[in-house]
Amino acid sequence: MAAGLKAVRPDMCTTSPFSRHSGRRRYSVTMQLRFLLAALAMGLAAAAPAEAFQRGRDRPDLGQSFSPNEARDAVEQGRHVPLRQILSQIESRYPGRLLGARLQGGNPSIYVIDWLTPDGRKLTIRANAETGDIIGVSG
Repeated sequence: MAAGLKAVRPDMCTTSPFSRHSGRRRYSVTMQLRFLLAALAMGLAAAAPAEAFQRGRDRPDLGQSFSPNEARDAVEQGRHVPLRQILSQIESRYPGRLLGARLQGGNPSIYVIDWLTPDGRKLTIRANAETGDIIGVSG
């Protein structure tokens, strides 16, 4: 061995990536980082539904869906046009078939209609329940 050089045991070296101690330290930091990220993700996931619920409560124009009895009563009282009248408009503009429909309260109340086109696209069509006018198509 050369003069002035001291023999070092490989397991005592802390600067080598193969060192026993530096590997533990890296593992520990990695695990702490994973734990921190997991905790952050869980916190965000728990807060998201509450925030969405609050946004819905702050927007009275979104309203709630009508029950089938409430929808029928609104049509019978003349407050809303019948769904079949809106469906005939949709059929003339967009070939396809009805997947589902619901009536949402708000100002104005709207029909939300899920429509399947012959090429397999799903359209969401919104119509003013009071006037029967189609106010939006997406999808």
